[in-house]
Amino acid sequence: MKEQWQRWWDGWCLTMQFFSSIPFGKTIPLQEGRVTRSLLLVPLLGLIFGVVIAFLYIFLIKWQISYLFLSLFTLTTLAFLSGGMHLDGWIDMSDAFFSYAKKERRLEIMSDSRVGAFGVISFLFLILWRWFFIYESMLGLEEQLFAVLMLIPCCSRIVMLHLLIKGPMAKQEGLGYFFHLHAPKRITLIWLVYSLLMLLLLFLFNDAWYHWLLLLIPMAYLFGYLLHRGYLKQFGGLTGDLLGASVEGVESGLWFLTWLWTVFVMA
Repeated sequence: MKEQWQRWWDGWCLTMQFFSSIPFGKTIPLQEGRVTRSLLLVPLLGLIFGVVIAFLYIFLIKWQISYLFLSLFTLTTLAFLSGGMHLDGWIDMSDAFFSYAKKERRLEIMSDSRVGAFGVISFLFLILWRWFFIYESMLGLEEQLFAVLMLIPCCSRIVMLHLLIKGPMAKQEGLGYFFHLHAPKRITLIWLVYSLLMLLLLFLFNDAWYHWLLLLIPMAYLFGYLLHRGYLKQFGGLTGDLLGASVEGVESGLWFLTWLWTVFVMA
């Protein structure tokens, strides 16, 4: 039992090292069992990020901080916690996609460390629109936004893990391909376990907010399905950059859905 707990702890350390900017001060070898456990824990890391941001939001709103500041603070904090790695994937994906080149050339563009104009423009639109959706949702939802802030980072990382498991990978090299080889296989079980975990947390905080999970989980799955089809068509498979871009794309899509719900359902 102690050995099993140690393996899970090592997996968690790997998750922190690769998928967050939080200094952990411990180097873990990339062994098969540890990598698999690390990937299983990625959505849990997203859930922890969401809970931290949600509690900060509740704390700051009681001090009557402006929603403009709160929305920018939410964007900045999540980008800081993740180290901006998913935003980097979005920029690289945008440069490649808007090049309108052949699939092989798009993969080369994503591997280039330089940032192009299309990547910068796409990044600005992504951030500005997401800020708008968050700001407007805060105005309409107030304390209910706690549930959305908590759920969205977890949902987006479940989708990323889903895509990583499903594949196929466009290149048989790189960190993304390595993670794909060692990824867990039970996609449905992963969705179920994390959905139940999020539902439990919602009931602990406010059992009237469960409808947010019923709204966000199916839509996250739909966004993941559409992204998978789009990636295969445009790039011939998945890469590490595309997996990172999926986190940003799904989060923006879920915030857009939250804004629509706020404007047209709760108005």
